Amino acid sequence: MCFTSYFIQQPPEVDESRNYEGSLVIYPDSVMINGDQLMADGRLDSHLIRLKITLKSKEEKQKWFTSAHKYSTLKVIGHFQAIDTNDNQHAFDYQRYLQDKNYMGQFEILKYRQGKGSHLQLILSELRYCCIRQVDQTLSKKASQYVQALVFGYKNQNFQEVQSLYSLSGVLHLFTISGTHVVFFLGLFDFLMRRLHLSFHQRILPLCIGSISAMFFFGISMSVLRATLTYLISYILGRTTINISRLDRFSLVLIFLMIIFPNTLLVLSGQLSLFVSFLLIFIPKKKNKFKQMMWMQYLSLLSAPFLLSVFYQWPIFGGILTYLFTIIFSCCLLPFCLLLFIFTFVPPILLPFNIIFDFIVGMIEYLLQFTIQFNLTIGWIPTWFALLCIIIGILVIQTKYHYLLPIICIICPFLYVQMTHLSTRVTYVNVGQGASCVIQSPLNHEVSIIDTGGRVTFNNELWKKRRTQPNCQYSLVPYLKGEGISKIDSLFISHGDTDHMGDVVSICTQFRVKRIFMTKGAHNNPKIARQIAKIPKRTQIYEVLANQVIGQKIPLQVLYPNRSGKAENKDSMVLYTKINQISLLWTGDLPKEGELEVLRNYPRLKVDIIQVGHHGSRTSTSEAFIREIKPKIAIISVGKKNRYGHPHIETLKTLKKYHVSIRRTDINGMIQYRLSHFHNIYEFDGK
Repeated sequence: MCFTSYFIQQPPEVDESRNYEGSLVIYPDSVMINGDQLMADGRLDSHLIRLKITLKSKEEKQKWFTSAHKYSTLKVIGHFQAIDTNDNQHAFDYQRYLQDKNYMGQFEILKYRQGKGSHLQLILSELRYCCIRQVDQTLSKKASQYVQALVFGYKNQNFQEVQSLYSLSGVLHLFTISGTHVVFFLGLFDFLMRRLHLSFHQRILPLCIGSISAMFFFGISMSVLRATLTYLISYILGRTTINISRLDRFSLVLIFLMIIFPNTLLVLSGQLSLFVSFLLIFIPKKKNKFKQMMWMQYLSLLSAPFLLSVFYQWPIFGGILTYLFTIIFSCCLLPFCLLLFIFTFVPPILLPFNIIFDFIVGMIEYLLQFTIQFNLTIGWIPTWFALLCIIIGILVIQTKYHYLLPIICIICPFLYVQMTHLSTRVTYVNVGQGASCVIQSPLNHEVSIIDTGGRVTFNNELWKKRRTQPNCQYSLVPYLKGEGISKIDSLFISHGDTDHMGDVVSICTQFRVKRIFMTKGAHNNPKIARQIAKIPKRTQIYEVLANQVIGQKIPLQVLYPNRSGKAENKDSMVLYTKINQISLLWTGDLPKEGELEVLRNYPRLKVDIIQVGHHGSRTSTSEAFIREIKPKIAIISVGKKNRYGHPHIETLKTLKKYHVSIRRTDINGMIQYRLSHFHNIYEFDGK
C-alpha cells in the first residue's frame, strides 16, 4: 500500500521550456527573503513546488516582509527551472532533495497578482507566519533565532551560523530531528489539563486536537510527525492495560508515517529522526545519571557509521553532549523560549528577559566553540557497509562485549576508507567559474590543493545583497570531508583573482592547513593582503619563485614566475609534477606571453594532462605552447553559462587541431584521475 501510494504521488514531469499561467497557493510561514530573492513552498495545481521570485524593488521586498500572508493566493505567470545535479563527489544534491521531498520542481514566478481563496491549512500557515513575524519584530536577533527554531521549527538564513555550531558539536538534532520541543509542549499542555482536574477521557480529545494544531505550528516535518505520534501512542497505551514493547511502538509510528508520507525513508530528516529513535530502543535506562550519560555515548557510537555515510565525520563527544543538552533544552531553553514568545505581547517586561536569554545562549555558544575541534573526519562509507556495522553493533551492545563497539563502528569504517585510497588521486573539483584541484597521495599521507575557487560578486544596492555561504561549502569542503581529509599539507594560491583564492580563509578555518604557498610579492596584492590577515596563525605562509620544489610524496615544481610581482594574471604560479610516468601541469590564469616564457626556460617540457590557463579564454593556451608541450588531455575549469563566454572557440579549435582530448567541468563535472602502479591511469567524472 505504501509503495503504491508513493508511486501515485510522484509529481508529473514538467516542461521547462514553456511558461505556465494559473493559480498558485503560497504557504506564508515558509517564505524566506534573502536580498532580492524570495523562496517559499507552495502548490500549483495541487502539486507541491519550491517557488522563487526575484524582487524588483525595495518597496516590493518590504511588502513581502510585513504582509506575506496577504499574498497566500496568487495568479502567476512563470516557468520551471532546470536544476543541475551536483556533480562533485560527496556534495549535496539539491535536485535529489526536491525529488525525495516530493516537490514537482522549482518554479520561478515572472509576474504575479493577488488572488482569492483559502483553506484550513492556509489559515494555520498564515497564523504561524504572524507568530514568527511577531517574534522577529520584538526580540533581539539572537533570541528570535532560538524562539523561531525551537518554538516554531522555523530556521531562516540568520540561523545558519548557529546551525553550523550545533552541527559540529553533534547536538543539531535537538533543533531539527529529535522533536524534543514537541514532547515538551504537549507534556506542558497535558500538565495544565491535569491541574484542571480533567480525567483521561476528558483530556484525550483536546490533546489530539492540540497535537494536530501543534504539528502545523511547529512546521509539518518528519521529526515533528514522529515525535507527535510517538507521544500520543505512548500516552494512550500508558493509561490502558495494553502493554507493548518499545520496538512495537516504534513500528506503529513507522507504519503511520509511511501511510501519511510514503517517502519518509527517502528523506534524510526522516532517516535521521527514525534512526536515532530506533537506536534508543537498545540503550538501557540507568538510574545512575553518570552511567546513563556514558551509555548515551554508546548511542553516538552506534550512529557513527550512518553519520559517516552522510556527513563523513563523527563528533567524539556527541553522546555526552546530547545527554547534557537534552536537559538544558528541556529545563532551560524551551521554557525560556516559550516565555519570551508570550512576553512579546507584554513589552514592558520583555526587555530584561531578553537580555538574560541572550546572555545564557551566548555562554552556551561560547562553551560549544571548544567542542568543535573534537570532530573525527573519517570519510564516506557506502550505505551497505554502514548498515553492516550498525547491525553488528546492535547485536554486540546487548552482550557483555559492548566495549567492542568503538572497533566495530569507528575503526572498521576508518580501515575501509583507508583501503579504498591506495592510489594517488588528482581531482579537478567543479567550483563553477573558478579553479581548484586536490592532489592526494596514497592513504592521504600528503594532501595538496591548488587554488580554492571562490564566488565573484558584483556591486549591488544594499537591499539586493544576499547572505551566502562560501562557494567551497557546496564543492571543495564536502569533497575533502568525504575523502577523510582533515589536514592539508600544502595550499597553493596561483594568483590573486577571487575565483582562484576567494575561499582560502574558509578552507583554513575548517581544516588544518600547514603551509600556504604564493608567488613572490603576492602580499602587495590588496585582495591577498586582506585574506592573509584572516588566516589562522597556525598556518605558515611562504612566497616562492621558479625552480622551487614543494612536497615529499608528490613533489610539485614551480616553473613560473621568475621574478617578484603582484599576484596578477601575468604572475600566475605554474606548477608541474610527474606521478607514475604521468606528467601534469597547472597554469592558473597565465596569458600567452607567460606561456612562451615558460617554453624558453623549459624547452623540453612535455605534459600529459594540462589545466589550461584562464578557464579557456583566448588570452591563454597559445598554439605554440600546445604544439610544444604536446598534452594528451586538457582540463578546462569553467562555470556553466558563464558571462565571460569561456571557453573561447579559438581555444577549443587550438586544442582540437593538436588532437588534445578536452574535459570541461561545466559538462563533465568533477574530473578525477586515479594513478597507481596497477592501472596507470583511471578517469572518473561527476557525470
